[in-house]
Amino acid sequence: MADQEEIHRLSLSKYEEDKILAVRLLEQEFVSLPDKSAAWNDLIILINDRHLQVSIDASKALVYAFQFIPEESKSANWNKLAWSLNEWDTDIRRSIDYAIGSTFRYIPEEYKSAAWDVLHKFLINDFLILRGDAAYSLSFAFPFIPEENKSTALDDILRLVFDRTPTDGNHIYYKYLGSVEILI
Repeated sequence: MADQEEIHRLSLSKYEEDKILAVRLLEQEFVSLPDKSAAWNDLIILINDRHLQVSIDASKALVYAFQFIPEESKSANWNKLAWSLNEWDTDIRRSIDYAIGSTFRYIPEEYKSAAWDVLHKFLINDFLILRGDAAYSLSFAFPFIPEENKSTALDDILRLVFDRTPTDGNHIYYKYLGSVEILI
């Protein structure tokens, strides 16, 4: 088991390799770390790192970490993540999109509509890759989307299924939305 203070020190290092190691340790050890809020804060710091690979890896680590945040801390930790979703570049937003879809069931009820709004923005984005990633995320999130947002989610599914954007990538919608179709 890694020492939490050492992980924190690595996350604040000026060296990219140290920060990547900190992300790996946070992802592997998060469940056993004693202060999950401090570990979450380290992930948020690492997501905002100037090194792109550190940011991408940290955003992927959220998939594993969020489900282990104590219930009483989930709202505050969701806020730390949500406040800067639009600040990040496309690669980081893609990872965040995946994190939101994969952890949607663990997002506190009072933030599920806000999380849906973020996912919906990715689903209607002009950038094909973000839409494809959002379709993938929707396949995980759909059963947990609040009832008041289900109609919009279904509209998004239909729009993506019938999207005729001239590209070789359209098959990604069918691939990922098939699992949502079973749930409808």
